[in-house]
Amino acid sequence: MKRKIVLIGALVTALIVGTSSAALAAPQTDKSALIDRALEVVGEPTLASEVAISGISIQNDVGVLQTARGAIRVAPKNKNGSEFRLRSDGLQVLSVLNEGETSATFGISLPFGSTLRQQGRQIEAVTEVDGAVIAFATFEAPWAVDARGALVPTTYSIESGNVVQRIESKNATYPVVVDPKVSAQVVGPGGPGVFLSLKGIEIIGFGGLAYSILAVGPAAACTLAKIPQALAAIVRLLCTFVAPATVYDVFARLQEGTKNVAPNACYRARIFPNADNYSKVASSFC
Repeated sequence: MKRKIVLIGALVTALIVGTSSAALAAPQTDKSALIDRALEVVGEPTLASEVAISGISIQNDVGVLQTARGAIRVAPKNKNGSEFRLRSDGLQVLSVLNEGETSATFGISLPFGSTLRQQGRQIEAVTEVDGAVIAFATFEAPWAVDARGALVPTTYSIESGNVVQRIESKNATYPVVVDPKVSAQVVGPGGPGVFLSLKGIEIIGFGGLAYSILAVGPAAACTLAKIPQALAAIVRLLCTFVAPATVYDVFARLQEGTKNVAPNACYRARIFPNADNYSKVASSFC
């Protein structure tokens, strides 16, 4: 994007439960040692990135990711048992659970007008207007590993605006480490980026009015005074994510896509970077 979009984003979660193992060293009780062991098991770096990351910071025990929609904030409820580590592609928030705890809760603050949506084992942060859904951040599928190096079943849920990660603790031994990773990627067809989802009937409707955007040219695609009122809301939203030339390309592809869509089906396309054509996806994306 000519105006860089930091937000396409992802949050990845991992749980590690400490127990003894011949394969690993004896169980640790030190928080940092537990976290390092967990990261080694899943093949992630134990050290923070030495490269400064624009738009990613830690402020008063809260991880902050600046986006084109505003700031996304991640706050572990267990502040004393948590650590933050900056990564080259985002931010990790690592929390240690004690005996008897089977979940970790992370308070999430999203830009105004945005919400969280469950998508299978993942969670996406999205903004919606007139049936158009733009996904700009993701909690990637969580993982869990105990101190023996064995994977532990784990899932996400959305509860009162928080992201909650739970483990099946039957065969696990405490303490436990959880680690949401916040990055600027939503993974989808064609690669990571910002994704737009629409029902077929919306592609047909918006595509039928695309001539008004295409007529003004790429540089003026965000000039709302020159477009029909029916397109104003979606154009205004798109223009907070991408440059006018990209908005122009979005509508050019919408116009092309009106010929081969089923009205009640759901379609998705990456709009930044490198816009793609629409592909049919599960109805939950719409």
